[in-house]
Amino acid sequence: MRRIPAVFAAALTLTCAANASAQVTVFKAPDYGDLSVQLYGWIQPRFTSQQHDDRPQVMFDLQPAFTVQRARFGTVGTFGPWGRVQLEVDFAGQTVTTMDAYAVLAPIHEKDAKLELTFGQFRVPFSEQNLRPSSSYQFADTAYFVAPSFIIDRNLGAMLSTDLWDGKLRMMAGVFNANDPGRGQTINVSGEFVAAARVEVQPLGRVPVFEGDLRPLYEQHHFKLMIGADAMRDRFPSKDFDRKYVGADISAWWYGASLFGEFYYHVDTPAGAMASTAGVRQIGANLQLGYFLPLPWVREHLELPVFRVEYFDPAMDVKNPTGDSGARDLNQTNPTWGYIGYVIGANYFLNHKHTLKAQASYEIRNETKQCLQGQTLGSTSMPCTGYIANNLFVAQITAGF
Repeated sequence: MRRIPAVFAAALTLTCAANASAQVTVFKAPDYGDLSVQLYGWIQPRFTSQQHDDRPQVMFDLQPAFTVQRARFGTVGTFGPWGRVQLEVDFAGQTVTTMDAYAVLAPIHEKDAKLELTFGQFRVPFSEQNLRPSSSYQFADTAYFVAPSFIIDRNLGAMLSTDLWDGKLRMMAGVFNANDPGRGQTINVSGEFVAAARVEVQPLGRVPVFEGDLRPLYEQHHFKLMIGADAMRDRFPSKDFDRKYVGADISAWWYGASLFGEFYYHVDTPAGAMASTAGVRQIGANLQLGYFLPLPWVREHLELPVFRVEYFDPAMDVKNPTGDSGARDLNQTNPTWGYIGYVIGANYFLNHKHTLKAQASYEIRNETKQCLQGQTLGSTSMPCTGYIANNLFVAQITAGF
């Protein structure tokens, strides 16, 4: 990996990610009940430097660069306890992209029993990390498999959700257009639909809305726990696949320490014209830990260490590239047959919240099953180790309101 000047790297270590949990009320109309409008937003400028893979068959040569990863702006209109509308857009790309555009109706809104109907474009209820705002991540990004390339993060549809016993049990179930992950079509590409459901158990009461234990000091002695499980089914018409997803996760917070773990499994079962071909199975796991050092001046600011280990194999049954024709979304020119990653990082919160946070991390990232066609282990003419290290340094600031 290209070396970063020590002074520059030290400065970058003071950067990273934050949350837009603090919303600003800009309008309130008491004559019309509890109608109010709130604004929120955040930006995430980033510096990235990644190790090169200079084999002629790959030529993965990502240059160190500054980017704006996300630039979000949103508004929430609340109609008392009866419902709300939310719109969120992203300005970081070449065009403005609508992320969220949905309405929520709450016909039942008691403390121990709530029922909501959500309608529009919003996050599909699958994976705990997928359901969190990007400003609140403990690292700059989610785990490998929590990405639009592998799951359906947002989609157009409708969802029923219930919240019982003051948050101790939450259940969500919805149907959405049958769109490819990450495509964001505004119409249903077929007569099929995505079905997704999630259950969350919080036996000790409502848990924090962030991955690290950012609670006030007087609350941190309360142990908090959440256990979640989810499932999703999609009919992938263009390739005649039935796609099934299952996942489970656990989160815990106590005395400034936090733990998060997630398991992911996905299988494509060929159907129709593809019924004679082999299926594709994916598996992933993520475990991450964080701790706020109990030291003077920094105990509510510095989260160190922050550690993650993750594994993802997008094609469990393909042992090397020559074992697959490349017809199942596996890139032959820059293959990603699997990842094993070990990440160490630090977060610094300037204002005790996610609204102004700095983050830096270094990942020892090994791509597995990397032997390209014509290469064999131990070959002298076209050597292949079976592992390619694409180590990654990321420094990011998130500033929000």
